[in-house]
Amino acid sequence: MQLSYDLNRASSLLLGIGYLNAGYKINNDTMAFNTSINNGMNYLTASLGMALRQQFGKSNYISEKFGFSFNYELGNSTTDTFKNQETGTRFRIIQEQQRIWNALGFVGVAFGGNTEGGNRYEFHLTYYQPLNTTHGLRVQHSEFFSGEFPLTFKGGNLQIGINYYFNFGNFQKTEEYFYD
Repeated sequence: MQLSYDLNRASSLLLGIGYLNAGYKINNDTMAFNTSINNGMNYLTASLGMALRQQFGKSNYISEKFGFSFNYELGNSTTDTFKNQETGTRFRIIQEQQRIWNALGFVGVAFGGNTEGGNRYEFHLTYYQPLNTTHGLRVQHSEFFSGEFPLTFKGGNLQIGINYYFNFGNFQKTEEYFYD
């Protein structure tokens, strides 16, 4: 859910809360089968930002948005082990959680317009860049998992979406009375 408060005709303050499912996939292309490990993570997210709009035409506009987002990871333990298969495992990942809260900066672009009723719609593309690492990953391979190399997971993501903003100015108290 995202709220937009218009500061003036060309700029808005953006406030948002939501749910995000992110994750990673690691492939080992030296194996013939069961070559990948997938893992997903769930986050509650809150964002604060600003949008700058340029009108072109009567009701259409292009908008740039930027700001910060804060993610809180749900339901993962501090250390997990993921294997490419249960029997005859050829490689595994040991995932160590480094922080539950993650701060991200975001930038995006949106194309939209206004309806006759004063509502607004947008089609947007937004990139979220993490400011820190959330998980350390140790990829272990070879016989008895004697080979190892480190990776990190930050949680950056690209989001494509549609927003529809209702103009609360349309919900006004009226002095109309109805009698039976």
